Amino acid sequence: MEELARSGKAVLYCSHELDAVEKTCSRVVVLHHGRVVAHDTVERLRGTLSKGSLEAVFQQLVCEIDPARTARDLVDCMSLGA
Repeated sequence: MEELARSGKAVLYCSHELDAVEKTCSRVVVLHHGRVVAHDTVERLRGTLSKGSLEAVFQQLVCEIDPARTARDLVDCMSLGA
């Protein structure tokens, strides 16, 4: 793939293995529910979002965590054991 890129060819590489994407690709498009939420170089995404890895960038962009809901779920789990 790197040789194709050096020769000016574009390669579409789709993967959930973000370590491999980070090492192989010069630009990334992050999709969430079918919508583009980021499109830039790996370096700029990491710098803009102050994250050390593409995995951390991805989690910040697409994870929908409701802290109150998580707390309720934990309490519910603890109540089941009592």
